[in-house]
Amino acid sequence: MSLSAKDIIKLSISRDSKERLAFARKIAELCQMLAPDAVRLQLLPFIIDWVDLTDEVIIYTVANQVIYLAIRMGGIGFASPLIMHLLTSQNKLVRVKLTEQILKFKDDATAFQFMNAMVRSVYDSVRSFVPKVVNILSSQKDIQTVLLHLTSDKSFAVKRAVLESLVNQEPETAKLVAVQMLDDLDDKIRSFISSATIKFPFWTSSLLPRLENDPSWRVRASIAAQSVNCVVLTPVLPSLYRLTKDPSWEVRLITLRTISSILFKKPDITFQETSKLLEDISKNFQKSQQKSTLIAYIDVVISLICSSANRLEDSVWSPIVDSILNIQNSQVRLHFFIVAAQQNISAITPLISEKFMRNLPSFMNDKKWRVREEAAKHLLLFRTYFSNPDIVSFIDSSAMTFMNDETLPVKVAASKFIAQTSPVSTENPIPAYVKELMTVPSFRKRQNAVMILNELRSFTTNPAVKHACEEKLKELQSDKVELVAGFAKNPIIH
Repeated sequence: MSLSAKDIIKLSISRDSKERLAFARKIAELCQMLAPDAVRLQLLPFIIDWVDLTDEVIIYTVANQVIYLAIRMGGIGFASPLIMHLLTSQNKLVRVKLTEQILKFKDDATAFQFMNAMVRSVYDSVRSFVPKVVNILSSQKDIQTVLLHLTSDKSFAVKRAVLESLVNQEPETAKLVAVQMLDDLDDKIRSFISSATIKFPFWTSSLLPRLENDPSWRVRASIAAQSVNCVVLTPVLPSLYRLTKDPSWEVRLITLRTISSILFKKPDITFQETSKLLEDISKNFQKSQQKSTLIAYIDVVISLICSSANRLEDSVWSPIVDSILNIQNSQVRLHFFIVAAQQNISAITPLISEKFMRNLPSFMNDKKWRVREEAAKHLLLFRTYFSNPDIVSFIDSSAMTFMNDETLPVKVAASKFIAQTSPVSTENPIPAYVKELMTVPSFRKRQNAVMILNELRSFTTNPAVKHACEEKLKELQSDKVELVAGFAKNPIIH
């Protein structure tokens, strides 16, 4: 049975929350029962006074009815008092729903009236909402007027919202707003300009020069971080080179990471400052003690070696490689070998093969277990990259040394490598050295046998090998040492 307008309004003053919710749901129906002036002058003020901003269900339901109120009153501008009231709740779901509702009023005759009321609100939560719906205005000039007005707002949230909205604006509008915000006193706002405009073609010519010379390191760091997303990269590279000399170590570090990322992704891009950059890196290798910076230098060097557009003579990069491998920090040296192997750089393999064999023992004996684990994790990568039989044999024997490590993660990494490289078959499902480990007096060695068998069982696709591993694990479950027997019963689940 349909309710009269009087009956619907009675629901609003009920103590029953379900009836109050029913009133909120029937606002659209009630609008049709009342004249437009009655909706504007009586119903709208009543709803604003009635709605409980702490009741999430009620305010979301009312937000969903805004479109019907606006249509009945003759435009979105008339609904602005209710919309602003709902926005003060700072409820994220309500903001999403209101955005969805308001964007349906594109080119509405009262749109500018609506915007004018919103930008004059005393609440940050209201003004910061404006950029999300500013595109309901039909005129680009009006959109520019609103956004430019908000660039001088005292609220960080409002100015941040303006920048976030630029992705949905015409290039001319985005440029006007971004250039205006270059003079903002808050460096956090200026540091967000690059991420907001990096996809626009005007970023390189109109914004980059000012941003590069900004007094705040945050702003300069934002250039380095965002440059990788630039549509046309070549014009940006000179700026990136200059930023590698920035007074701030944070900016230098981010810039180095960006340069290597660009060159790895686009090896055909020409970096005119290659020689200068390598010369700087060579000078700074021995000076810098910061691990993150040294690793970033290595990534840049390897990305340049890999670059098809920046060919380097052996005489250029060979001394730099020597400098890298003379660094005391073993984690940094290990990173060099890992990245070289990952990029499969055949040009430097002869140069670093012997050096790798000299360095691997130092990685195995490093006092930091994470270095030992990292080396063990990449044994298979090294085995593939260094195809020399002597190095392969050396790596295989090193894996057994890693198995004697006192730290479990190192042993786990080594057992995975051994399982993947063991020559097993249906006729010989268990490697001879594993059988030997099962019989030695040292219970630690027998535990190693358990780990290898468990990994071999996981990696193999041969049913015979899998079955043989399970049988050997059952044998070890009867070991006289409980640490071995228990280990065999409950192998580590990796």
